Amino acid sequence: MPTTSPYEGIVEFKEAASVDEANGSLKSGYVLIKVIEKTNTDSSTTIVYVLGKPKAGPLMQQQPPTTPRQGPPPATSPPTTRTPSAEQKALESLNWKKFKTGNGEWAFHAGPTGESLPELKPADAVVEKMKSDEKVKVILGQYVYNIKEKFLNRFPAK
Repeated sequence: MPTTSPYEGIVEFKEAASVDEANGSLKSGYVLIKVIEKTNTDSSTTIVYVLGKPKAGPLMQQQPPTTPRQGPPPATSPPTTRTPSAEQKALESLNWKKFKTGNGEWAFHAGPTGESLPELKPADAVVEKMKSDEKVKVILGQYVYNIKEKFLNRFPAK
């Protein structure tokens, strides 16, 4: 059965803080997923561009072209709940603590001597990818995850 998830073909996510950075990523094979207006702690706003690197070839070629519809919308079935991946379950199993400011949470991704936490074993590949570059962000389930030093951070994906 073919999937309808627009994220299935994405192997890497990242954010760009400027139009120039986003355009540079688009030229190097990324696709634009979402543009977000983020409210900062000082009440200013910032535009963030969320981009994804497809597995192979542009994603736009994988989707059929759409044509404008007229008339009432088709009847819809109730939304389906996707079964969480092993990586998502492993990340969600951590002891998450809320940031004192902001809407995110943090947890340790390693023990006191630097060894990976055993509960993160199913998510080893994702964790290693984020550890290799602190700019890498991964969306799993309802959260965007990234690593900063010894901390694994997550923020609502909405």
